Amino acid sequence: MKKAPLPNFLIIGVPKAGTTSLDHYLRQHPQIFLPQKKELHYFSYRFLKESLAGPGDLGSLQSVCSTFREYENCFCNAGEVSAIGEISPSYFYFREVAHEMRKRLGNIKVVISLRDPLKRAYSNYMHLVRDDRETLSFYNALCEEEQRKAKGWSDFWRYSEHSLYSQNLRFFMDVFGPENVKVVIFEEMVRDTEGSLRDLFKFLGVDDSVSVQSGKVLNRSGTLRFRFVKNVIYEDSPLKKLFKKVVPKELRTSLKCYLENLNLIPAEDIEIDAVNLLASRFESDRASLEELLGRKIDCWHF
Repeated sequence: MKKAPLPNFLIIGVPKAGTTSLDHYLRQHPQIFLPQKKELHYFSYRFLKESLAGPGDLGSLQSVCSTFREYENCFCNAGEVSAIGEISPSYFYFREVAHEMRKRLGNIKVVISLRDPLKRAYSNYMHLVRDDRETLSFYNALCEEEQRKAKGWSDFWRYSEHSLYSQNLRFFMDVFGPENVKVVIFEEMVRDTEGSLRDLFKFLGVDDSVSVQSGKVLNRSGTLRFRFVKNVIYEDSPLKKLFKKVVPKELRTSLKCYLENLNLIPAEDIEIDAVNLLASRFESDRASLEELLGRKIDCWHF
């Protein structure tokens, strides 16, 4: 029996920095294969399962791959495409996974999408507000971050910590080599999606002239207008399972995106106390990141 192929690229982060949009774009390329499930979290599973004490945390690991055989099976339909990958934003935050990834998959290509750290942190916060899990103000939640971490809440509650990029980026560059690590700046991708994708396709070794449908804002954060709409979108039901069987994935994605955006009240401006707190935390990390990348990131404003 022919052995299933394994990924030759991974998108490892970061949450709330366009990984859902990247998943949507890359699936449209005929030379790229991604598993049906986004966010397998195989390499980080052993760390994620240790911190599930926060509200709603247990449900966050329902679709992960806990064994390598499960992981392999996700790629059995890859065929003869040039680029096989998966997207698990948690990988970026656990340095221990880098060596395991290298051991299992070889010297693969690694893609990391980064976003203005202040906006990423707030979007992360608003994601949990949207999901009816976060009840504190943003500033108070930041003040509680270390206590929540000590209590075993999942890593997704680490709004501030997860917006510090330079040290982990340096580590992955050391393990895989700078030439095999591609950093995508979220704001630049939004401003010039076609150009950013063309650059990414070149990095992955696929035809960079392929055009994909873009323009959708996927997995947005915000305050809910109607909770019952959220339940229709996210909770499993017999009707939803039937819907998945008969409606093509691309149409389902478009409909989900439409309902999500319709049901969200745009996020308010970030509290000034939170801005001041985070700006002081992020400034030195930004300088280290820019030094690592060898360029300024002019689209981050703090």
